Amino acid sequence: MTTHATALNWILACSVSISVAFAATPTTQPPSGAPSATPKRPPSERGQVDVGTQNWDDLDTLAAELTKADKRDRDGDPELRNMTRGITAWLEALPAKDDVKMAEQIGHYRIIKPDSRMGPIVEAMHQHVTAWRARGRGFNNTVTPEGRALFDERNARAWTLITQARPQSDSLPSWYEQALAIGADADAEPKTLRAILEEGVRRFPGYFPLYAIALREHAPRWGGSYEDADRYIRKAVSSKSNTAGDELYTRLYSELDYRYDGGQQTFFTASKVSWTKKAGFQLMVKRYPASPQTRADFAIDACRAGDGDTFLQLRKSIDSELFDKSTPEGITLDVCVARFSRAT
Repeated sequence: MTTHATALNWILACSVSISVAFAATPTTQPPSGAPSATPKRPPSERGQVDVGTQNWDDLDTLAAELTKADKRDRDGDPELRNMTRGITAWLEALPAKDDVKMAEQIGHYRIIKPDSRMGPIVEAMHQHVTAWRARGRGFNNTVTPEGRALFDERNARAWTLITQARPQSDSLPSWYEQALAIGADADAEPKTLRAILEEGVRRFPGYFPLYAIALREHAPRWGGSYEDADRYIRKAVSSKSNTAGDELYTRLYSELDYRYDGGQQTFFTASKVSWTKKAGFQLMVKRYPASPQTRADFAIDACRAGDGDTFLQLRKSIDSELFDKSTPEGITLDVCVARFSRAT
């Protein structure tokens, strides 16, 4: 689930990826002494190593295993999504001067193993990353005309690649995940993206990242509104493909809050979120008892929602350092303790 802490972890993953898979200058053959992508590594790192050393066969095997077993990490996030996020972080950390070489190596693999499912997905992901690199990560008013033109051109290419990959790759949730992300940036027809989402969640019920990616277009900062986002979330939660119950409500509102709205202090009063999130968090605590992040997030939102009883109960078992790393700016554990201690 996206929080300030998880966003920071993925920034750090960019630097970690270079150490676990030497790839500042990719080579056709794995570099001497490069670590192997052993099953002991988490999928996020294992995928980075596979791409960094061009161990494409292992990447295909890993994606197939994670899809078949529907493996989750201790926070309940799909390990397959962690794998693709790790690969994205690695591609983003790659120096721009190596983009051509990276593209050539992916293209070479596509030739020698044309039936690879992950190969064409990674090819589209790489093109998508180069589009954002050209544009920059700032707001629209900071983007140059040249940056915008390159962004549009490269996303159009990424969209072509991901749509062409469908016949051989859509047996993986990763295809739907990347098609939704790339399609939104390539200004694909909304009805096309809706069809991709509907088919994806029907084929892979419980793979909530698909709902989370499609949520962006409904967020206020991306041209939507809180009302629009609330309708989208409630429709997703009530759909037959939702196998997680109220957990999906909690996860999607957390995505809207932190990933698409910047984790603002005022989110609970400005948006249409309800404390239905509590029921989702209660489910998640039962389903993922080894997750300190889930308990910290639950306590944070109880504080923001004004639920002092729940916050004080959770206060006894949360990691205080993790709590403060995960909160919106201006909300700290001390602030929450003071808020409800005075109330009692």
